Amino acid sequence: MRKNMYNLWKVVAPLYRPMRFLILNYSETIGPPTEWLTIKPDEIKDAADRVTQYILDGHFDQLQQLHGPREFMEHVSWMIGNTTDPFRFDYAMTQYMLGNRAACLETLQALIADERPDASPSHFCAWAKQIVPKIETNPSEVEEILRNFEQANIEMLALSPTLIDRDRPRE
Repeated sequence: MRKNMYNLWKVVAPLYRPMRFLILNYSETIGPPTEWLTIKPDEIKDAADRVTQYILDGHFDQLQQLHGPREFMEHVSWMIGNTTDPFRFDYAMTQYMLGNRAACLETLQALIADERPDASPSHFCAWAKQIVPKIETNPSEVEEILRNFEQANIEMLALSPTLIDRDRPRE
């Protein structure tokens, strides 16, 4: 651990997924990974200005382009083919959000089929088992589940002040 030294991250995560904690799968550090932001105790008062300048050095612009599922899919396209449960779940739900229910269903079914009988299921697999029948019989229940994930994540991550009014035209 490096005392008084910090890495800042551009965090990207779909809010329409179950989160127990934040996973940085789709995120990256601001600046080179070896470039630490140092904030000494006697510089705390100036830290906010330094952090703001560090973030505004072009990094915020990239994040502002991520408005929804389509942009998220473009952002993670390099990971397509990844077989981890979190990615496959996120990919499936993003496909669902984009209206590609067949791709969603296929991905969730593969996630369930790959469950190892000797291991406890991941919470993504458990959610996939609940969502698959709903996609086939009552998609409105899937939409409610995703809205609940989103609301819970907004509360957990204290994102309410940063939300964009979805009804307002984008610039």
